[in-house]
Amino acid sequence: MGEYDVAILCAEHFQVGLFQNGAGYRYLELAMTLRELGVRAAVVCPGPTDFTDCPVPVLDQSAMSHADIERCANVFVFCLLEDEELVQRLKAAGKALVYDSFLTPVEQLTFPRVQALGAAARIDAHFHDVVGKHNRFNALADDFIIGEPEEALLKLGELISTFQVGWADYGTLSGRIFPLPVISYSRCHLPSAEAPPAASGTFLWNGGLWNHYGGVDLILDAVAQLRKDGRDVECQFLYPDARMAAHRLIAERIAQGNAHGIRLGVDGAAPDFHAKQPILAGCRALILLFEPVLQLNLFMSMRLREALLFGKPLIVSDFGVVAAFVRRHGIGLTVPNTVADVRAAMERLRTDDELYATLVANLRALRDRYDMAVFGPAIAARIARYNGK
Repeated sequence: MGEYDVAILCAEHFQVGLFQNGAGYRYLELAMTLRELGVRAAVVCPGPTDFTDCPVPVLDQSAMSHADIERCANVFVFCLLEDEELVQRLKAAGKALVYDSFLTPVEQLTFPRVQALGAAARIDAHFHDVVGKHNRFNALADDFIIGEPEEALLKLGELISTFQVGWADYGTLSGRIFPLPVISYSRCHLPSAEAPPAASGTFLWNGGLWNHYGGVDLILDAVAQLRKDGRDVECQFLYPDARMAAHRLIAERIAQGNAHGIRLGVDGAAPDFHAKQPILAGCRALILLFEPVLQLNLFMSMRLREALLFGKPLIVSDFGVVAAFVRRHGIGLTVPNTVADVRAAMERLRTDDELYATLVANLRALRDRYDMAVFGPAIAARIARYNGK
């Protein structure tokens, strides 16, 4: 028996530490939630953590062989970016495998390294390889973690269409699919005290400048127009990334002196875990504009997690599941992708205190629904079963 009941594999891209990304939060907080439920959970990361007070064991994969990883646990959670050779080895060793498909094949089309392939035929070939890997992971997995509960239908469709559902699965498969929304969080990361409604005119782009987002130019123009009219408005883009076209557009405007009120990171760099907390607490609202790509038409964005944690209303593009979620729960404004509409939404959230208070109240009412403590017990029970408990 391994030292841990479950090891959560972070693949080669997801670190747990001061500069962790969305997936790092997801896996750290899942491990924290499971440990609160009595599960001996560890996270396996591509390097050592630089957290000095991490509440869960973080294992440095760079110092481990595949054999070391195999020995450390009886159950393994993994995602689409995991090393397929390692997953195959764990399956051959009789380990229980839980495939977390929060990363979807369609999302890979937007990754910089994929876009860098250039020709459409090369990108399509890579995408087909990714879909093949996804289907193989579906076949290897004993159980599945998905995002929103509604995504169970998508998972069932995948398994049926690839002939991975048989008579023996008829009455059991639904009990092997566990929702863990991408916007869920561990309650220990809630702010220690409720901040008063932010009076600042600072709007925050609180995620990466990924290529599947759009509308950065609309924000730049909207802020410029508002400031020209005497409004004290700013927008901070929290995570600079020179690989991205949006970053280069912002940097060019700043260099030209045409981006007053626009900040790129903190002194040009991304803030660490501790530095970004007061930035999130102090902003007026979060803003997320995007193009009508498959990823954001079908799946939620992790960036809404921080809207829940910090009680920050949103401005989002008016299509896809993200906009539908914002409208359904009354936690922000949805806008067409035009300068005039973005400007009007920023002005409204800046000045309409009654609306702002309503949106914040709705966010706080929604928090309990997305606490990982709601979703953790079913996953913990399944892990306990695999460990003979």
